[in-house]
Amino acid sequence: MISPVIAQLIKKDLSLHLRFVPVVVVAGMISLAAAAIDGIISSVMYITTLVAFGLLIGMYNVAQERDKQIHLFVLSLPVTARQYTLSKTISSLLCFLLPWTILTATTVAAIVAIEAVPDGLLPFVLLMQIYFVANFCVFLAVVLTTSSEKIVVTTIIITNMSITLVINLLTRLPAIAQTMETDVILWPPAVVMILLAELALCVVPLLLAITLQNKKLDVY
Repeated sequence: MISPVIAQLIKKDLSLHLRFVPVVVVAGMISLAAAAIDGIISSVMYITTLVAFGLLIGMYNVAQERDKQIHLFVLSLPVTARQYTLSKTISSLLCFLLPWTILTATTVAAIVAIEAVPDGLLPFVLLMQIYFVANFCVFLAVVLTTSSEKIVVTTIIITNMSITLVINLLTRLPAIAQTMETDVILWPPAVVMILLAELALCVVPLLLAITLQNKKLDVY
């Protein structure tokens, strides 16, 4: 159960950043539509849209507020370090997951509805979509716990590079590659293990970040 204080802090953050969501959704929809023209260009546009939005949320909702020391003002109110950190984590996730959910649902619906698109793409697409969330969660965890520009920039570079690596690894995995161009949808053990690993990557970094940040903020 979210406390009223956390709810108010989340509401404040959402009021500032939800205005970007329609832009992200429209850009994502355009990139999906561009798949009919060029799949590579479409993929680059789509990935760029989600990744850029994740960076924007992390920087504006967390890093910039800390740089301007707004967090010190908030913590001077009847707000605990735990409440502040949780509100930042939840509001950032909500901002990112709203357009992500819309675009994921649209992508899945398009694969199922369009006869020319093989249904066997679904496991790969869903694994990539969840990896985008994991990628964002890792970045958010870093931004929550450090004000070092070098660490943040390094994280951005590594997480962005990892996307290309993951795409190549997944498309070369026999459990996925064998059905990508067919209408057969399979979830073999290897794919399920990757899915579980991605979900863990979504949760574990944020739990660690919340714990560490609470300890740091408690000194104020």
